[in-house]
Amino acid sequence: MPASSLDFDSMQGFFTENFEKIRASHAVPGVFRASVLDRETISKLCQGENVKVVLFCGSKAGSQCSMMQHYLQSVKTLTFIQTEVGSEVTSLIGMLDAFSSSNNAKTMPPEDAKVNLSNVTYLQGSVSLAQSMVRNLNPGETRTGLISKCMALLAKTKVTADVILTKKANQALAGK
Repeated sequence: MPASSLDFDSMQGFFTENFEKIRASHAVPGVFRASVLDRETISKLCQGENVKVVLFCGSKAGSQCSMMQHYLQSVKTLTFIQTEVGSEVTSLIGMLDAFSSSNNAKTMPPEDAKVNLSNVTYLQGSVSLAQSMVRNLNPGETRTGLISKCMALLAKTKVTADVILTKKANQALAGK
């Protein structure tokens, strides 16, 4: 079990390091809160390697954490496990709970804080919504249709986006 703890620390470190690189390269969350969304800035953000990696890995992290929490809760009930590695299992469950928490939700994490899953989903939702608001439209698409689809997907998956960005998207849908 101690190796699992190291793996978990490594995963959380991976997200934290990539968020630091994103923050150093892009004015996040400011890019989402600007009075006028800048297409070029958002495009560069979407094309950033660190953003792509965080979004790809983050899209898998939630289900993996949930699956691992369920597994560890089941393992924890086994008597022979309790005597051998019970405290390590409990510790790992605590780490997963903390990573899956909603502390610092709906924003970028403070610079000195570890990244948790809610920060990853915040970035995912904000990047997706910002892109829907500024990217070039494909034939047959409308801006309101694209924003509406994105908002529906975010609601369905319970992914949040920046509060100010969400307000702008709702205004765009209302024709303001």
